[in-house]
Amino acid sequence: MTSTRPLAHPASSPIVAIDVDGVLNPANATHAETLGYRPHRYDGLGPDGRRVTGTV
Repeated sequence: MTSTRPLAHPASSPIVAIDVDGVLNPANATHAETLGYRPHRYDGLGPDGRRVTGTV
């Protein structure tokens, strides 16, 4: 037999996290161009705070 306990009430408001990695950047570059995507050069800080450059 399984018992079900009520969920605890959160101390703060809920948070919504959306992962867009890859969704807005099609893997096939040729197909991406036909959809109107264009490559952009990035030169700035990465998620770890180090400087990165590249094309996205």
